[in-house]
Amino acid sequence: MHNVGYYNGEIAPIEELKIPALDRAVYFGDGCYEAVMTVNGKIYAADDHINRFFSSMKLLGIEPAWTKEELRAILEDLVSRLDSDIGKLYWQASRGTAPRSHAFPKDAKANLLVFLNPGALPDFHNEISLVSVEDIRFEICNVKTLNLIPSVLATDVAMKAGCDEAVLHRGEIVTECAHSNISIIKNGVLVTHPADNFILPGTVRKHMLDICHRESIPVIERPFTMDELRDCDEAVVTASFSAVRRAVRLDGSPIGGRNPDLIRLIQDDFAAELTGMME
Repeated sequence: MHNVGYYNGEIAPIEELKIPALDRAVYFGDGCYEAVMTVNGKIYAADDHINRFFSSMKLLGIEPAWTKEELRAILEDLVSRLDSDIGKLYWQASRGTAPRSHAFPKDAKANLLVFLNPGALPDFHNEISLVSVEDIRFEICNVKTLNLIPSVLATDVAMKAGCDEAVLHRGEIVTECAHSNISIIKNGVLVTHPADNFILPGTVRKHMLDICHRESIPVIERPFTMDELRDCDEAVVTASFSAVRRAVRLDGSPIGGRNPDLIRLIQDDFAAELTGMME
């Protein structure tokens, strides 16, 4: 299939898939999601994404209608149907289908929506520009919730400014980006915001930290400031579909560019993980 859609057992092209109007994702955004690349029929870091998905459901009080093993089997079956070696896989759970009410429905079962499109390997050495935006999100950013309006608005600010991504900050503290994690390199050390409730614990971020440990690159998990971002040796932006990118401008001014060998090492190691899945 050119693309694949799935809703509670029904499989069809995405354009033909039907979702009930009373799915709580429609009127409350009451659910959570995951998004990940597929390479050569395999889901990148599948365990990390499935574990985070179940963690998000638990934090939202959504009872899964499938085990981790059953979900993985559904996803792998759908991936096998895609007519492309590279894919973009998205799935979400909502709390269920029920008349609109803020109270949790008593008998509704979680709904599962999946769609899969052809994709391409990211440009591992792509350089991007950032614009700063105050972080106005709630304080459960560690849940990959469907409620993304603040991120949508911040992305619109970035697009209108001719930038690739918005970097979010609470006062002077950098949290993450509109749809990415951000870290900095300073004096050979990678500094990244701790995986608390103010950021999403990104899977690419996790694998980047694994690369740093493997390559003996020191890592400090602590909050850093906008001034530290402006004065960093390198700014590193990580996300599922764009991998590890180097940010070179912030609010129209240059940043980073002082340790290209170190960020290239991280990028090359990550690229090797993905290209290795093609074998």
